[in-house]
Amino acid sequence: MAGGIAALPFLEGVSGLFGLVAFAPFFAYLYIERKENRSFRRGFASGWAFGVGFFLVLLYWIALLADSEIPVRGITAGGWVLMSAYLALFTGVAAGVIRVAGCAAPLWIVAPAAWGLAEYGRSLGTLGFPWGSAGYLLADHPVLLQSARFGAVHLLSFWVILVNTLVALGAAALWEKRRGAAITYLASAALLVVAAALDGRATILRGPRGSSPAVTLALVQPNILAEEKWTAEYRSKAVDIMSDLSRDAAAEGADLIVWPETAVPSYIRQEFSTFRRIVALAKEIDAAILFGFPDARYVPGEGYVYFNSAMLLARNGEEAGEYRKIHLVPFGETLPLSDRFEWIDKIQLGQADFRPGKETHPIGTPRTESFAPTICFEAIFPSLCRRRIAEGALYLVNLTNDAWFGTTAAPFQHAAMARVRCVELGVYLVRAANTGISLIADPFGRVVKSIPLAEKGYAAAPITPERPDTFYLRHGDWMAALEGLIVLAALLGAFFGRSAHSVGRDAS
Repeated sequence: MAGGIAALPFLEGVSGLFGLVAFAPFFAYLYIERKENRSFRRGFASGWAFGVGFFLVLLYWIALLADSEIPVRGITAGGWVLMSAYLALFTGVAAGVIRVAGCAAPLWIVAPAAWGLAEYGRSLGTLGFPWGSAGYLLADHPVLLQSARFGAVHLLSFWVILVNTLVALGAAALWEKRRGAAITYLASAALLVVAAALDGRATILRGPRGSSPAVTLALVQPNILAEEKWTAEYRSKAVDIMSDLSRDAAAEGADLIVWPETAVPSYIRQEFSTFRRIVALAKEIDAAILFGFPDARYVPGEGYVYFNSAMLLARNGEEAGEYRKIHLVPFGETLPLSDRFEWIDKIQLGQADFRPGKETHPIGTPRTESFAPTICFEAIFPSLCRRRIAEGALYLVNLTNDAWFGTTAAPFQHAAMARVRCVELGVYLVRAANTGISLIADPFGRVVKSIPLAEKGYAAAPITPERPDTFYLRHGDWMAALEGLIVLAALLGAFFGRSAHSVGRDAS
């Protein structure tokens, strides 16, 4: 029950501000139970049960993916439950650590550190999936979002859980009739919110530097359903739809027009007629076009290998750069460890068989400036986007296809997470989604232009890209290291404290 309540503010129609208290019942429970039993096993069981409820509600849309005939047809309702159970292992470990380490350090220090470290842990590796990190609850509240420039979403999560823990301790103190302690805890939670809001407001009022020449960006949202996109009819019709929208965008002076992930549903290097149409379009409208497509390359001795790619055409129709998706969706675009174990490679869940790309350098043309393309859920990984910007890109471009999600909460969650990268790195973002939500966001995470879910259209806006410079961009994931030190110190304190207690008891 508590896990489901905590997931509610991630759903469309529920304010993210509810997340400032939504986790509090669980932390109040941990506080009360910790006083009776400090067993890691008991804490883990409580945290895992909380996590299962949390992820079942947060990711309910996974069970509905079968309606769109997605490539991973076998991972629907069963996959939803298994995935929730797997992700709950991280909340279980966090709760177990809180239970054990909480006897050596205040709960309001241990809980945010352990929770944040667990969130960071589940974002790593091939199976990394940071969806539902607590800090993303602030995505629609730019005034509270600006602290991300210091420590990314990891710092925001620490802050959100800290506020929740203080509220929980305040509520517990009221229950125990310790009014002075209750006032202290609740006032501290309120002061944290006020301080973050004041900092955010001051940061936004200073505004972006904006002294460089403007670049007009445009995005195209064709709104083609997942089950239609790869049919013979739409392979040609899709290009027609996006070409017409691109002409409208070019009429507004667009320098760069962005199409979604796999916007062109054909292997253009083998189907030259489609490629020639896009080249002719770039020349006709005098604008650069970035589009997603499935790429096939022949490798001697291996045959064809496939990539989820994006190509940039300059306004003269010449190829100006290509990006191949690096972080592939596990079980959707590749099977984890299939390159190491032959038996895994033989498993067929209907997944695509893409290879990960390796190149991370920015691309661009003189009129578009250099930018970092990302594909699909790559935009929800702070460190991946940070690396792309650190290599010289001035803004982020995200191509995605959220048609598989239908009109569930998933497209809203996905877009919100991508916007947090703007604040972390101090850059603009243009996000082109097949069925939505497409948007252009400024360095404060505010939406400048957008196209609603399940609508066809385009959006264009000028931006003034500057060389970004944020604390997070310069120093990376320091917050996870700090959380690790806090947890380690608390665990060592708990261990030696228990040992000293045992020695004293034996001596007596």
